Amino acid sequence: MVEGSLPQWLPLIALVTGDPTHLALLKEALPDPGAARTGSSNPAFDSQTIAAHACVAVMEQDDETADSWMRQLGEVQLAPHMMVLVPSLLAIAGDHRRALSDFQTRITDLERLNLWFGAGLAHFLFAEFAEKNIPVLGGRRSQRIIERAGQFVSSHGLAGLQNQIDALGSGIDDTLMPSGLSAREAKVLFFLAAGLSNQQIAERLVVSRHTVIRHVSNIFAKTGARNRAEATRFAIDSELQNGGPAIST
Repeated sequence: MVEGSLPQWLPLIALVTGDPTHLALLKEALPDPGAARTGSSNPAFDSQTIAAHACVAVMEQDDETADSWMRQLGEVQLAPHMMVLVPSLLAIAGDHRRALSDFQTRITDLERLNLWFGAGLAHFLFAEFAEKNIPVLGGRRSQRIIERAGQFVSSHGLAGLQNQIDALGSGIDDTLMPSGLSAREAKVLFFLAAGLSNQQIAERLVVSRHTVIRHVSNIFAKTGARNRAEATRFAIDSELQNGGPAIST
């Protein structure tokens, strides 16, 4: 690979997969490896190159260099396909509060630009972030982020991302759910409150309609709801519809 010929998706692929092979390819493609080590500013570096240097530093846990490149990254205009890198890097670096805010901003920007795959990828990475940071975000908020991601990629036909998002959420502690609902029951309640029929929920969760009916029956029993309208009100009151508890400090 010629030095400086940086494939546009390589930094993001390396960051998402965490694959040492992708990291090695990324390092090989970076221009001026000396600058990469020092994090020195170089006006010739475009935003993609700066982002790539930041990825390498974060993945190698070189905090000082990563901070330097992240500062530079905050001063440049990112191409749309690179937008999701910033919150992902913040999350890996452990800055959960900024990552949370930045994920929301980047997703809004990508959706506004009608960049559906980029927005779907951002939703997926945000969902992964939510699952990994349940103690910080709270179970209900993490579940809400994952559900939103699933809704978005499903509605835009992003099947590959849908499968990955559907696998998330198993780590959410059932005790964090209101009225003793299981994580799966909370997921069914979320879709119920969004107005989906039992058949639509079954299709979304890739389960039988009978299974959904059983979950709805359990939800009614645990919440005291007598019908779907009362269950929807319970979901709203329990913050299943607006993200759950605020992020802790």
